[in-house]
Amino acid sequence: MNYYRNKIGIMDTSRFLIVVCLATYKRQELLRRLLESFNHIDIPEGSRVEFRVVDNDEDGSARDLVTAFSEKNVVFGDVSYSIQPVQNIALTRNAAIDAGIADAFVFIDDDEEVGEGWLTALVGTFCETGADAVFGPVIGRVSANFPKWLSRGGFYDKPVPVTGTEVDWKETRTSNTLVGGLAFYGPDSVRFDPKMGRSGGSDSHLFSVLQLRGARFVSCREAVVWEDVPLDRARYRWLWNRWFRNGMIYERIAAQCPEERHPLNRAMRRGVAVIACGIKSLPRLLVGRSEDFRKAMLRIPLALGGIRGWMKPTQVFNHVAYGVDDEETKEEVSDRLRVAFLTNIVSPYRAPVFKRLASTPKWDFKLFVDAEKEFDRKWDVSNEGFDCVKTKTWSIRRIVRSTIPIRFNQEITLHIPYGLIRDLYRFKPEVLISHELGFRTIIATIYSMMTGVPLVIWAYQSRISASQGQGRNWLRKWLLGRARYVVGMGTQAREVLRSWDVPNRKILDAPNAANHEAFETCLRKSTIAEEIRSIRLDNAPERKLAIVVGRLVPLKGVDQLLESWKQLSDQVRSEWKLVFIGDGPLKPMIEEADDPSIDVFGHVDTDSMAAWYMAADLHIFPTCGDVWGLVVNESSLCGTPTLCSIHAGCSDDMIRDGENGLAIDFTDEENRVAHLENALRREDLSELGREAQTDAATYRLSGLAESFRSAALLAMEDSFNGVGESRSRTVKSLLY
Repeated sequence: MNYYRNKIGIMDTSRFLIVVCLATYKRQELLRRLLESFNHIDIPEGSRVEFRVVDNDEDGSARDLVTAFSEKNVVFGDVSYSIQPVQNIALTRNAAIDAGIADAFVFIDDDEEVGEGWLTALVGTFCETGADAVFGPVIGRVSANFPKWLSRGGFYDKPVPVTGTEVDWKETRTSNTLVGGLAFYGPDSVRFDPKMGRSGGSDSHLFSVLQLRGARFVSCREAVVWEDVPLDRARYRWLWNRWFRNGMIYERIAAQCPEERHPLNRAMRRGVAVIACGIKSLPRLLVGRSEDFRKAMLRIPLALGGIRGWMKPTQVFNHVAYGVDDEETKEEVSDRLRVAFLTNIVSPYRAPVFKRLASTPKWDFKLFVDAEKEFDRKWDVSNEGFDCVKTKTWSIRRIVRSTIPIRFNQEITLHIPYGLIRDLYRFKPEVLISHELGFRTIIATIYSMMTGVPLVIWAYQSRISASQGQGRNWLRKWLLGRARYVVGMGTQAREVLRSWDVPNRKILDAPNAANHEAFETCLRKSTIAEEIRSIRLDNAPERKLAIVVGRLVPLKGVDQLLESWKQLSDQVRSEWKLVFIGDGPLKPMIEEADDPSIDVFGHVDTDSMAAWYMAADLHIFPTCGDVWGLVVNESSLCGTPTLCSIHAGCSDDMIRDGENGLAIDFTDEENRVAHLENALRREDLSELGREAQTDAATYRLSGLAESFRSAALLAMEDSFNGVGESRSRTVKSLLY
């Protein structure tokens, strides 16, 4: 016979006192639902049932609800209410036990609801099996508006085996549990350990002690209760933290159990399980069924928590799982939205956007970059005004081969930010915005799928840049399908995204923008007129000036422009001077052109570019596939028209041929020379420039930043799928 089995043998329920114990803390609405469900339960025939509520809120926030329930109560023989002011779940449960002896104590949580036959099933199993404790199942009720993986995965369920099956202490808890009274009032009575009253685990610890003394626990599958999953727990990050805590608690308790394996043995077994289960679940993950993969990955924090609990046992008691005393602190923590923006580098034209996002009220904005600068850029950009994290990254220089609109090779940097997952877990973002469709966004997508954090992808493409093979297109479609919203960059980007099966409702337009304020400041300088005059005298004293701005690489169409320029009529070439502003591998080719109408100036600081644009009569942008072409914005802001390649991502949005600029295809060998010559012979270039300046004024950095804010807002709202207007308003307050 087990030590804690009641001495009267098979129970006679006519002499049976049952005490239902409830510890509660500031959950009035959930408590109201539980009390309502109590009104419909069946009472074991001949038994007497008492209900003890111990409020852990020193202000007694549950008093009115319990009082109202007590006045209308027809179920319990007695309803008592008391306050245990020290915030400690173990002390609160002990207070319910210490209020008086009983044959059985039933523990229920304040966020649960019970069915009619719940109590009779628990008591019946207790009497029939002679067990010392009985555990019923808890079914987590996940809102239909939450992500589907939450409900499919059963992450919040606490199942039990077939009724009468013996249960080990590792599967014990106090939610939906009946414990024989001798455990608390017998010769070697026990109590919940107050040292674990803030960390959690005091219930598992109590049952481990009972089991070591010979107690026997069984299951009762018919005693079902339901637990509502609150919004703040409906995230993978909460599950991750909970499993880490469970790992710490398990090691703290296991250290007292002589038959347990060594902690390192346990950690290794969990690691093997992660790999095996992760591989097994990958096929379902790839089709959007991520729950099995998420479950497999949760063994990682379980193992890490176990190692932590083994190496530093006192850390178990320092971990706080229950409550934050200071309501102002809670409000301050919840009142800021953590936004992670992932990109390759901080460029001078992006830094102002990041500053604007960082200044968004109630945002905790952090930028994660792969590198400080690219090998072919000479930028020196300050990160002042926003928090920037340099992620551990492998950077590989490789050759990219393009076949359309022409064949050319170009050296680029491939970034693999292997430290990004770790950095994100440290920051714990609530929204992710990831730039481009490479390794960075693959990692961001995995993080989003593992944690449930909504993902926004910033994926601007031109028609040309989107044509890079079926394999890459399949990957892009898969990534874009995982994003809540996709931020494009104008007409061509939307066209490409639609061809990759991104629905219109998910696409937000964010046309590129130059830094108006910086250019306006440069144009207001007292020396600007002298700078313009100097540029004209030094480069085209008796000619019209055409400039090309950008890196001197094959992508920019340098070859095609040079070839076309050489075929112009002598008259036109005598009237114009073509100056390339920039550096790159094609610079020697320009210097060797041996043509007095062509020159290369080299790199120009950003602050001096406004004077160059103002000095020029025409800006030429001959690109073979830029995803936008910010130099067109800059030139237009200065009132200089652009002869723009139709292969530039901006051409559909910023160029109205013959009205505010001119369009050309430098890859069209039959017609490009004629089109170039016609452009250089036009007499209305200044009028086109004024029209371009007016149109460019609408493309502002504030609008670009606002597009990202809107994407974050919509992604957050979608992640809750209409959970409630109150939360929707909260999200908006975080963003604006």
